Amino acid sequence: MLIVALWVLTMVFPKAGFYWGEIPVTIASIVVIIYASWHFVMPGSPPKFAEESRQFTRVHLVFVWLIAVSLLVNLDELTPIDATTWVLIGASPLAFHAGLRVTDPKRILVVILVSTAAVGMYAVVQNVFGVEETAIPGLTHVAGEDLIEDNPIRTPSGTLKSPSTYHNGNLAATFMLLGLGVAMFATRLVSRCRMIAVVAGLSAVAGVAVSLSRSAVFAVALATLVAMLPRLRPRWVGRRIAAGASVLCIAAGSLVVGQILFGTENFLIERFVGDAVQDPTAAGRTGGVQRWFGGLGEQDPGEFVITVVVGDGSVHRADDKLEGVLWLGAKYGFGAMLAFLTLVLVPARQIRAALGSSGTVVWFGLAASAAMWLVDNAFLFPPTLMNWFLVAGLSVQLSRSKELIAPTQLDNFVTQRRQKAVTHISEPDPQLDGLLKTPGQAHS
Repeated sequence: MLIVALWVLTMVFPKAGFYWGEIPVTIASIVVIIYASWHFVMPGSPPKFAEESRQFTRVHLVFVWLIAVSLLVNLDELTPIDATTWVLIGASPLAFHAGLRVTDPKRILVVILVSTAAVGMYAVVQNVFGVEETAIPGLTHVAGEDLIEDNPIRTPSGTLKSPSTYHNGNLAATFMLLGLGVAMFATRLVSRCRMIAVVAGLSAVAGVAVSLSRSAVFAVALATLVAMLPRLRPRWVGRRIAAGASVLCIAAGSLVVGQILFGTENFLIERFVGDAVQDPTAAGRTGGVQRWFGGLGEQDPGEFVITVVVGDGSVHRADDKLEGVLWLGAKYGFGAMLAFLTLVLVPARQIRAALGSSGTVVWFGLAASAAMWLVDNAFLFPPTLMNWFLVAGLSVQLSRSKELIAPTQLDNFVTQRRQKAVTHISEPDPQLDGLLKTPGQAHS
């Protein structure tokens, strides 16, 4: 029960805490540090799936050491915030092992679903009643912080994002996409949590919508395109995706038609269409990328090699408008960036090895959440990375425990049709045999 309570606190109230000087001390940060310390102090506690853990650990160690080398080379640029960031992004992936160690994965699955529903519903409440009006200092955000002024939750059109308990709409959307993925594959489990999964899935969709996170929309679109590749698409997913796309198209069409007919201003259209048209630079991100690569081209060969290998410690994500994994490569070197991307791909590869194309549903939420990191710095703030790797480890365990995965009625239908087709072909046909015989054999 202690583990369950800890997971609920970390997922539902990640920003509960206070300021220690300029550094916010939150429940999520404390959990990351304690778990990392326990993992290294108690190496004699092997994870439940040793081989999967070893595969992950090899890549994780490379990632940590590459960042450590970069920090040592750029030691004169090191700040307390940089040191804290290094600890968080280095230690958070250790939560993958916690997901593998879970002794009752279905219970933790329910915890994630309930947490997703709570975060999504609270975001909707914020949207209806107001962000400040529904805030509880020290619980829903760090005590002593101005929730609106100290966080980028106001859009160019003036609308407030609904960040739920995550301070920022992108951070909240990242977690809710994780929860949406868990809800999708929870419907395939042999359990009675399907109603909870439906509620969590609907809450996640609503929460992502009112979070006004354009990064989340980009991430879902990219993850869907990847999931629809012929080698990755499950046999039975076509109809479900088509049905879901139809519902989304009808909803989006209704909003547009309503605005045309009645002239109503809808905050969703203002954010996802109006803001994108008015500012095609994605809040200055495209300019930051152009400036960075332009600066690389002006360096002499020696400086260029050093920057690519160990990074540039002076890079600041806010001042330079450089976000996503590209910031990771600019700050710590492109080797560290590639190691991080590989670290993210390891769970997806393990899930696919266990379930084949059916594992696409299991890793879809992970893929959608991680795709945000291509253009957004959400992974640099706790507990985003920790939650992601926690769910990734749990997903790998579920994919290995095939007795937990229940075939759907559509799966059974496809399997039965294939078996009938094979049986029909393999059974002898007397009429066909007679036609294939020679005339002499037929009359003898």
